[in-house]
Amino acid sequence: MKKGRKFLIVSCVLVLAIAAGFFALNMRGAGSNFSKDELLYDFDFMVQTMEETFPYFGVAQRRLGIDIRELAAETRVMIENYPQSMQHVAQEQGIALNQLPPMDEHIFWSIVRHEFFGQFAPFANAQMLSFEDHQTLWSFYTPPALATGSAHYIHNAMLFTHPNVRGFYERQQEHAVNLAYENPNLFRFIFREDPTTQQDRPPVLTTEIIEEGRIAYLNLSTFFTPNLREHSHPVDRFFMAIYDYDHLIIDIRDNDGGRIDFARMIIMHTIWANRDIMPPMPLYAFYRDTERARTLAEAHIDTEGRASRFMPQSDHPLAASDILAQSSLPHLNQDDMRGLGFGTKFDAGLDYLSSNDFHFAQERMWIPRHILPFEGQVWLLTSETNRQASAMFARQARYMDFATLVGEQTSGGYTSTVMTHFSLPNTSILVSWDIDYLVDEHGRALEEFPTQPHYFNRPGMDALETVLQMIAEGNY
Repeated sequence: MKKGRKFLIVSCVLVLAIAAGFFALNMRGAGSNFSKDELLYDFDFMVQTMEETFPYFGVAQRRLGIDIRELAAETRVMIENYPQSMQHVAQEQGIALNQLPPMDEHIFWSIVRHEFFGQFAPFANAQMLSFEDHQTLWSFYTPPALATGSAHYIHNAMLFTHPNVRGFYERQQEHAVNLAYENPNLFRFIFREDPTTQQDRPPVLTTEIIEEGRIAYLNLSTFFTPNLREHSHPVDRFFMAIYDYDHLIIDIRDNDGGRIDFARMIIMHTIWANRDIMPPMPLYAFYRDTERARTLAEAHIDTEGRASRFMPQSDHPLAASDILAQSSLPHLNQDDMRGLGFGTKFDAGLDYLSSNDFHFAQERMWIPRHILPFEGQVWLLTSETNRQASAMFARQARYMDFATLVGEQTSGGYTSTVMTHFSLPNTSILVSWDIDYLVDEHGRALEEFPTQPHYFNRPGMDALETVLQMIAEGNY
């Protein structure tokens, strides 16, 4: 079958599936009840799926001191013994035990999200999604799946648009709105936060001239933006205005991740000073030695092969033994590797991007990029809240000598692909975690060894104050 015809068929199937999902959702009643046995079945399914696809049990134990399997067993007991098991949380909110609602999908969601995932999230991007997460991520998977036919996007899009999934999250949102007005204490018990009015997110980017002709400042609050074209032109105009400055400070301290395309192609490739020297950045991804993990790995590699992010060096997963026979990874953790059977090598550098036009897989379009070399000193401000794409940006900026990092160690959520989601069979709640065990050219797991700044904050100063003081002293 020709590739174009295959893409057309996949897109048509997805369109029909989404349309059917909307129709089925409209025909579905608002109520939903599950027995405790059905909820426990969902939990057991989730744990089994983690066993088959999650590669970071050992890293969680070493870095966080958390035995995720033991935590899962404890959480299961909490579900079985509700409401007594949650009496301590209820008391914190001023709720008597006999005032707690019976076990249902919302209580189940609350226990798993907070008592299980909440103990180690955002480690490895592991989480149980809320209705707000579902709303935020929907546009990151569904339009790209329709536009590209990419396997990993299709996997996620089919989940996000499924009528039962949408049904749960619409019920959860309605439940949250009602509780916020009628029973704030119970809202806090379930959602573990105060019911507040929704606040507008800060702008994706803000700019400032700290010292005319010398020091420029760019703040990037998030990389969660579905439309890169919207931000490419403002960024380019700013870079053209400050191309001859001595210092450019890029602030990602409050950046909660999103699309690595933003940092790589809108920022790094645009202002790279010496295009004759663009250091390579090899990364290796390994996957669990199970059939489900292999299927997801194939979808993962297919997706990245269509984009301009991390270029896979093979078009299918290779046996881990074959990779190790060709590559020296001296610091690879052998205990972790016992459960990993497949993998591939990625080029995460910028050297293979020879054109100034980049294909953004999520938008299925080519965005012409300017080349605006910045010859001055680039500073990148980091914090412990940096995860996903912002953590990866920090790592690339440091190890490719793009910028001098100042601030704090980054968090985690390093992955070489878009996030992977799973739907629980009864409740249709979505969970996610990284399926790729990502290591550097020495075999060190990125999730275990987060990126360190070149300079930590000086005593009594934040990262921006530290940089400005260093510039004033000429000490850099």
